Amino acid sequence: MDDILNIKKSDMKKMSFNKLVENLESINEYFQSTQELDIEKGLELYKKSLDFIVIAKEKLTNLEEEKRKIDEIYDNLFNDKNT
Repeated sequence: MDDILNIKKSDMKKMSFNKLVENLESINEYFQSTQELDIEKGLELYKKSLDFIVIAKEKLTNLEEEKRKIDEIYDNLFNDKNT
């Protein structure tokens, strides 16, 4: 988990959406599998997971917008052929 805790926000922003989710899953597995939780480490991981979630949400929003633009271009091309 130390490797995840050492990831900077600037590095998170460079990660793919899938990699962000993978890191979130690793944090979740840590919480699910740890018998005796180190409260300080747990709190740091919890804060880090919020950073991953915020950045993943931003990426997802951007991907949805990109898809919407591509769909719009496709629709315009398709509709132009029928006129």
